[in-house]
Order: sequence, then structure tokens, then C-alpha cells
Amino acid sequence: GPIGQSKAERTWLSAPRSLRWVLLAFVGLALINIFQHEMWRDEIYDWAVAVNSSSLPELFDNLRYGGHASLWPLLLYAASRATTEPIAMQILHVSIASATAYLILFYLPLPPVYRVILVFGYFPFFEYSTISRDYALGFLLAMAFCHVVTARPRAVFPQATLLFLLAQTTAYGGLLAISLALYPIADHLRRFRSGE
Repeated sequence: GPIGQSKAERTWLSAPRSLRWVLLAFVGLALINIFQHEMWRDEIYDWAVAVNSSSLPELFDNLRYGGHASLWPLLLYAASRATTEPIAMQILHVSIASATAYLILFYLPLPPVYRVILVFGYFPFFEYSTISRDYALGFLLAMAFCHVVTARPRAVFPQATLLFLLAQTTAYGGLLAISLALYPIADHLRRFRSGE
């Protein structure tokens, strides 16, 4: 969490009121953006694959030629069991973007103004919020890993789980997962050598 903050200060209810309003503004503006956004062909394609797959084996069979990993299609498949309307994908995507914004606003060890600037930057607010693609999921998992590896450096299982899921997002997510894995590996080796 942020340097100098206790665990209690990082909870939702005791967080600075201004950051709570910023998060609510992010969610509201992200919803406005995504509902005004005319979906691109690749967004509709991913949703169509999920909707038209009658089972998980068929989903994986349909993903053979897509060139993407399976985590985002699996989430779309689950959402498409409730409705065939693509609005479900958009709401899911805004939820992912909002979760990332929450991690940035309340846990990133930067001054609040920089956190606000970051969440409303081009990539978090447009590429990873408005356009429904698997990159937003990778961003969320990368941010979650960074938080866990600093807050709970000895928690190997949560770290490994997040890296595994990150590798299931995109090819870039896989490369990023390998890169991020070097930090806890080096940290554990350091602890082992120092006898901690």
C-alpha cells in the first residue's frame, strides 16, 4: 500500500473522501464512454465467439485461430450464458477497469494527484476502459500482482496465481508475467541466502 499509510487508512470507508469521489467519477464516466462507444469489429467478434459457443470445448475449438489466450473469452462465455446482448461484455469490461482504478487510487505508492492523473490517462481511461478487449484484464492482474508482491512478499501462492492468470490474457500478458516473476524469485533467493 501507499508508503506511510496503515492498513486501516487504506480501507474504502476511511480512505480520503476525495479519492472515493474520483473513483465514482471514473466509474460514471467510464459507463458513459462505453455506452456511447460504437463497438469495433474485434470487440464484436470476441462476443460472438462466446455467444455462439454452446460448450467450453466448442469455445476452445473456436479460439484456435484467434491468437489470443483464453481468460477473456472464458469470462465472456460466462457472461453470455446470462444474456446474448453485448452490453453484458461492456459492463464486465467497465467492472474490470474500475477494479484497476481502485487499486491505483488506493494502493499505488504515489502522491494522490499522480494516481488521479494515471487513472484518467489515455490507456487506463480509454484503451483499457472504453474498448472491450482482453488488455484491460492483463492490466488489472499486473496491478494486483504488484500490490500483493509488496504487501505480502512471502505469499507465494497468490503471487503465482496472479501471474498464471496474467499469462492467460494475451501474448503480452505472458511476457509480462515472466518478467514480473523475476522479482519474487530474486527476493526469495535473497531471503534464502540471508537465512530469513
